[in-house]
Amino acid sequence: MCFLIIRFARNRVQIDLGMAITYVGPQGLHIQGSGALVDGGGGDFSVFVSTGGGNLAIRDLTFQHSSLYGIFVEMPSAATDDLWVELYDVSALNTGLHGAYVKDCNESAWGDPLLCDADDTGSEAGIFLTGRTCRVEGGGTGELDFDGVRVDERGEGDIVASFSHCQIDSNDVDGLELDEAREGDVSLKLVRSTFNENVFYNEADLDDGVDIDKADEGGIDVKAIRPEIADNLDEGLDLDEAGEGGVMARVIALVANGNTDENIKIDEEDAGSLKPRMNRSSVRGSTGAEGMQLEEVGPVDLDAKVNRSEFTNNDDVGIKAVQGDGGEGLLVLDKGLPGRLCRSPGRGRGCRTDRTALIIGIAVRFTLGKMKPGHCSDRAFVS
Repeated sequence: MCFLIIRFARNRVQIDLGMAITYVGPQGLHIQGSGALVDGGGGDFSVFVSTGGGNLAIRDLTFQHSSLYGIFVEMPSAATDDLWVELYDVSALNTGLHGAYVKDCNESAWGDPLLCDADDTGSEAGIFLTGRTCRVEGGGTGELDFDGVRVDERGEGDIVASFSHCQIDSNDVDGLELDEAREGDVSLKLVRSTFNENVFYNEADLDDGVDIDKADEGGIDVKAIRPEIADNLDEGLDLDEAGEGGVMARVIALVANGNTDENIKIDEEDAGSLKPRMNRSSVRGSTGAEGMQLEEVGPVDLDAKVNRSEFTNNDDVGIKAVQGDGGEGLLVLDKGLPGRLCRSPGRGRGCRTDRTALIIGIAVRFTLGKMKPGHCSDRAFVS
């Protein structure tokens, strides 16, 4: 495969732009930035733009101060090969629109290239986005409803995203939003990354830490190891699946604290099932709603398992779980101990939740080891 390599000869040089850096080639592009800083000076252009459909790998480079995007990658409408975007040691700072934006979206509703409507179409290709030790802050400060990192996919392809040791904090709307409105799946892997305080510019916006919206065929699959999603203006982790696919979320050592709405909200409609798995996580101190909301609206099952996790000091109940008509719901609290279903501190390690949880249409099972199930009363789950 043919690709172009650009290396910065000098370390940590600053480049001041009067127009966007634009790449239109179909071949892959590798940029080795050597710690350089590319500054848009607040101009009415994006700092870096790629529109040819070639794979993109950027390393050790900072893009900042644009009234549009820091990094903008657009899929050609006729593309059939998946697009790979890799951001290693890359920063996108202080942008009017999305800090980093990957777009597969044609025929925008208002004819505006900045917008991507749910009814728009896209190419056959999918999007693979990887961030490692990346930093995206101050995105969306010029307009409403623009995020730190955003992917819009309106074709048949999937969204596959991975973030490791990244900081996606203090953006105007969502820290990270993945929006798939057609047939493809959405897969997200998070490792030791932060999505905090995304309430930076306009409090009229609703600001999630991590937001995934999925419609049509295909489902959502999330794997998260030690992410921190805290102090955002709306939900912390918000997963919405409204098509025929299901939701699988596997979370280890998540910290989702102090968000204004639910710290965690996972909703599934239509034909797919909802299967969250949570271990050793902290879900505390939401300021306007439940600690965690799980809702299965369609005629399929909600199957949730929570192990050694804490749901305390939330504005509403610790856990809200709702099973719709036609399905069978099950919530398993593993390693629960006496006192762990109320505000009292109790002893030992186990699942802790606020004094009550709201459970509708769901069987609750406790796996207590040597403890008897009767030590955790079902009455603790009556609103």
